[in-house]
Amino acid sequence: QCPKPVVGAIQGAALGGGAGLVCSVDIAIAGPKALFGFTEVRLGLVAAVISPFVLRRLGYSVAREKLLPGERFGAEEAFRIGLVHQSTDNLEEAVEATVTRLLKGSTQAQAASKKLLTEVWTLPEDKQLEPAAKCIADARASRDGREGLAAFLEKRSPRWVD
Repeated sequence: QCPKPVVGAIQGAALGGGAGLVCSVDIAIAGPKALFGFTEVRLGLVAAVISPFVLRRLGYSVAREKLLPGERFGAEEAFRIGLVHQSTDNLEEAVEATVTRLLKGSTQAQAASKKLLTEVWTLPEDKQLEPAAKCIADARASRDGREGLAAFLEKRSPRWVD
């Protein structure tokens, strides 16, 4: 529920609950030594608390394939299944580039986007357009919306006020 974008830089073992935390960040980047696994079943436990986050991130089929055997896997596999958004040999550089990209956006609009995505995710398709239309109307009338559009029309960088 954090309104700011959350970037996860995974450089070591993210097992069990740690892998669940990876599922809860907005953008996950794995370094070359990152190790993942939903290993609870190997301890006779269930990945119950993290299961909603795992299902949202990986989908039903992949979640079953990863949770049931409880095996560990590396960064490339994590990228392949969508657990992380990037696998890189230079984690620090990749995180810095991601943060730089994020800083170009309005934090107000990013917070509204996160809230909208969370809300719309749970609604049936025929109920999704109403909150989306309200969100864009609110955004256009907001301070950052007005500044962003003015900056675009004036061909300059926006001056966000946080």
